Amino acid sequence: MVAAKSADTGDIVIFQLLGSYDVPLGDVVSRPDFRSVGGETYRKVTQKEDMDVYVHNIVWSMEAAKKQCLLKSMKRT
Repeated sequence: MVAAKSADTGDIVIFQLLGSYDVPLGDVVSRPDFRSVGGETYRKVTQKEDMDVYVHNIVWSMEAAKKQCLLKSMKRT
């Protein structure tokens, strides 16, 4: 599970990687609609790679995200 914080809204998206992607701490991801849940494709801007993910939830605080799963933090463009 990974959490990414939106630079625009501050929302935190919790998603599962649907492949063997490497998502290091500090990676930047983008998606035109950062509020959708379910199967999505996110773009790893830092590594110029698309990745298939399943968005489980959108929360508004890191504390709420930490309660749901073990997480890595990422930034979003």
